[in-house]
Parts: sequence; structure tokens; C-alpha cells
Amino acid sequence: MKLRRGLAISAATLASASVLAAAPVALAAPALAATSAVTLAQADAKDVRPQVSIKNVPDRIVAGGPAATFTVQIDNTVGHDIVFLPFLATGAEHSPLYAGREKIQYQDVDSKEWRDASFVTDPKEAYPVALLGSMENGVESDDAYLFLARGESLTIQVRLSLTKEAVADNAAMQFMITSFDPDQAESQEVASVSGVAQFAIVAPGGGTASPTASAPATPTAKPTATATASASASATATASATASASATASHAATPTAGATTTSAKPAPAASAPGAPTAAPTPATSAPGAAVVPASHLTPATVNAPKPSAGTVAKAKDKAAARPSGGSNLATTGGGDHTAALAAAGGAVLVAGVGTLVVLRRRKGDASA
Repeated sequence: MKLRRGLAISAATLASASVLAAAPVALAAPALAATSAVTLAQADAKDVRPQVSIKNVPDRIVAGGPAATFTVQIDNTVGHDIVFLPFLATGAEHSPLYAGREKIQYQDVDSKEWRDASFVTDPKEAYPVALLGSMENGVESDDAYLFLARGESLTIQVRLSLTKEAVADNAAMQFMITSFDPDQAESQEVASVSGVAQFAIVAPGGGTASPTASAPATPTAKPTATATASASASATATASATASASATASHAATPTAGATTTSAKPAPAASAPGAPTAAPTPATSAPGAAVVPASHLTPATVNAPKPSAGTVAKAKDKAAARPSGGSNLATTGGGDHTAALAAAGGAVLVAGVGTLVVLRRRKGDASA
């Protein structure tokens, strides 16, 4: 099975907004699905990235059918308060899942009203990303920013529906946030990416994608992956510590070519975190499931203006007024769809943390 292009998000068509840029995605073994990209990216003893997850995604969503409701969660595991923007990325294995073929809504954590998410990628982007918040004239609004105190958790209800034009296929979604430390004047944004939730797009008549087209069964093959971590300066002048995997099967694990979209605008080298720990060796999947090494993991940040003091104050006031005293505390226990996928087996999508680009917001007479 050839390595397929995944949620490669491009910010080139956006005049202003917070978007995920250069998030290469590969098909990976189920064992990786149980561990969030955030966990894999923690190279330092200090936890600098809030943990995020996506839960209760159904196994099947019918094109033209009712919306599927699920939950995304943010756990503020860092040692300070954060203010953040939440995003949801979606994509299918074989057919483009254009924004026009899906509708994403989120439940406002304060008013409890259901609102339409704001797509921040081009309408023709095959792997769209939506801000779970409002935008004004192409710029994220103040209300889109959420405040979360140190040690607290917040859950957001999300629902996804597909139009009849959505093609039956294997698909996946992933939750991500960009967060700031509101108390640091020179704070840079930090990217946190969840594990991946896989689902099947079902045709109105009940048909699903055939797995034999791209993932032939090879019962005798037992692909194993060995992960090595190496720090190297890339051609785009980023100091990226990468964890690359190579498999004994005929799949080359070098997904960096053709997936990164930031070569014309290199990210600052000084801000990249240390080398990530090596990814765990994928377990052998269920018969017929594809096992392809995961893409490299290169967490990085870029200099960008954080929300204004007024925006932060507004988000903090709204958080304090919530019934829980600042957060929607999530229940513990089961329900994590990603973990269930790992137990069941099957090919899933997993994204590396790419460079998160926050373009300057048009505020007052500031330039975009």
C-alpha cells in the first residue's frame, strides 16, 4: 500500500486566521492511535503542551444522514493558565472530504447554543480544518478564544454531518488547539494535537469503502517498525528534531517530501522544542489492515502575536462564570474512541505536529 497524502494543511490561501500549517499525516499502526501526538512529542521533563483528546466518535457516519455527536477535551496539564483556540481537522483516505461536503457544529461552552464552526482552509482543500469558534471578516473573533485555568479540564460537544455528495470511504478526524500563556508578555503559541478517531463514511444506501482496493491482506508479513530519533537542520532552516520510522515491509518512511507546505517561509530555529522521544513500535495489526510507518514528529512554534489583554480578560471572565467555576469537568473512564480503535485493530490516520502559524490579527490599525 502506498503512503497516501493525509491532513496536509495549507495556510497559503488565508489572509488572516489561526491555522495549522504543514501537518503531514500517514497511515499508521493501531498502537499509535491510543497515544496522542502530544504525549509522543513530550521530549522534556516539563509538560509544555496541554493534553487534548477526541472521544465517542461513532464508527459510521451516513452521507446525507443525521449528525454524529462526539466530544473533544482539553486538559490543562501545564503549570500555568492558558488561553487557546480549538480546531477540528477531517479527511478521507481516497476521496476529498471538501468543506462543502460536511457540516461541523460545536456547542458554545457558555451559552450551550449550537453554532456553525468556521472553516479556515480553502473550500477546495481535501483535508479541511475548522475553527470551533466564530470569525469576523476572515479573522477569529474575541469570543473564539477560551480560557482554562491551570489543572482544569474543558469539554466541548461537537457534531458532524455529511452531505449526500460525501463518498463512501475510510475517514478520520483529529482535534487540535493552539494555546498561549496569558501571563507571559513574550508568549509563543504551543500546538497540541490529539490522537486520531477513525470512522467510515457510509453511502445513503449503506455502502462503505472496500478495503481491498488499497490494503491487500498479507497474512505472512509481520511488519515491524524501529524508531530512531535524530536532530537535524532541514532544508527550510528549521531546527527540527524528528522521529522517523522504517519498516521491514516495502513502505519507505520518509513522508517529509511533498507534505510540508512551509518551505517558502522557514520557521524560526530557536523556538523548536527538544528532540521528541521515539514513537513506540507499532503492534501487528489485524489481518487485512495496513501497517505503514508513522510520519515524523516535529513540534515547533513560530513567533506570533498572542491575544490582546482585553481578549484574554474577556475569556477569563466568561470562564469564571461557568457553573463548574471555570471549566466543564469531564468524567473519567471509558469512551475514548481512539483507544477503542487501538483495541479493535485497523489502519488509522495519525498526524505529526507541524508548524502552527498564527497570522497577525487585524485589530484597530494593525496590519493583517
